Formats: sequence, structure tokens, C-alpha cells
Amino acid sequence: FDDGPDPAWTPRIASALERHGAVGTFYVVGQEALRNPDLVADLAAAGHEIGNHSYTHPLMGTLSRTQVSRQIDLTQRVVGGITGSAPTSFRPPYSGSGDFLPDEELAAARLAADRGMILALSSQAVKDFDSRYDVDDLLAQSLPPLGTSSVVTLHDGGGDRSRTVELIDRMVPMLQAQGYRFVTVSEMADMPAGAPLSDQEKLLGTTLVTGNSVLTTAASFMRAASLVVLALTLLRTVVLMWLAH
Repeated sequence: FDDGPDPAWTPRIASALERHGAVGTFYVVGQEALRNPDLVADLAAAGHEIGNHSYTHPLMGTLSRTQVSRQIDLTQRVVGGITGSAPTSFRPPYSGSGDFLPDEELAAARLAADRGMILALSSQAVKDFDSRYDVDDLLAQSLPPLGTSSVVTLHDGGGDRSRTVELIDRMVPMLQAQGYRFVTVSEMADMPAGAPLSDQEKLLGTTLVTGNSVLTTAASFMRAASLVVLALTLLRTVVLMWLAH
């Protein structure tokens, strides 16, 4: 699942998977994970895997090596600060199967490989982001050739994902009846789901997540205080006008 976490749809998608005893790998956008750390923590606690989908979802091939490294490393630190371990797989934004990955994007993805991460692409790139396709269409796009393993890519962020929830409720039991199991990317690749963090990386990740939470709370308080000041100013103006009258 790409592009989350999303407060509206990620919990519904996770609940749909839970209904059928399935797990998924959620490739989070770092800035969205930083805004919604509880969603990421809940996914990890439920047995889902957290993957790296960059920090701001850019076309990685248009960035410099330094910018690509920042996109990867910031997301590693955010997820590490939330879950205690860093993702071991990376999905480039806008990627599908290997055929959708031009040379400049592949060069950027190699920087993730240099960090010991695997590159996760799609066998079945489902267009649940495109409203032209109904759930029947999405189901047809999701089903692998019978008897073959597959990486099915869906989305929990980026818009209305009601069709994705309905698709899960249809696709998962259908494939389970055919003998399929739904596993995380790391289990399919036979590798650990999370990489341990050094003490320095733990401190950086925790500071990043906690600091953002404190700043968000402070900003909300300041907005509320500004509204109170505005209301008192308006009240004072009304009283003065009434007294002057």
C-alpha cells in the first residue's frame, strides 16, 4: 500500500485486512508518517510491515544524489522514531513494475540498495487511484496468474480509497480460497522486516518525531489563542460602540 498513512483510509484498509486474517506492507511517505505517527505505530503493532516510499513523494530521478539521500534517510528516521526500527525495503514514488522504472529512477533507487534495502516493485500495479475503474476492473487487475506469487500494489493515501476497501473484501478471500497466503514484502524476500538502529539514529528519529509533535501542539495552541484574542478584540469594539451610542 502506497502513499499513506491517511487518517481517513489507512485504518479502514487495515481493518479490512484484519477481517480476513491478512497482513500488508505499507510504504509510507515520510512527511505523512510524521504528521500521523499513531497510524504508523498502529500498523506496526498489528503485524503489518512499514516500508520507505520517500519523504515528499518526488520523481526521484529528477533529484541530485544528495536530495535522494535526504528523501530516503529522513523517512528512515521518521519510521525509526515511531517504531524503533527502520524499513528494510524501498519503493520509488510513481513506480510500478520494472518496466516503469527508467534508468535515472533506477540510479536513484540504487542509493537505497547502498543502505542495505531491497527495491520493491509491482507484479500487479492496480489503478485504484483512477476513478475510471470500478471494483470489478480493479479485481481483474489484482489477480495474479493462478499458482504464481505476486506483489499487488494498492494505495491507502492520495484520495478516496473506498473502492480499495471493497476490493480487499473481495480479492483477499477469493485468493485465499485458491490457496494463496498474504505476507509482507520482507517475508516474501526472506529478510528481516526492520533494521536495528544505532543509538544515534534512535535519538535522531525520536527527536524528529517528538519535536514535530510538540511544535504541532504549540501551533494549535497559538491558533486557539489568536482566536480568543480576536474574539475579545471584537467584543471590546462592540462594547465601545454601544457605550459611545
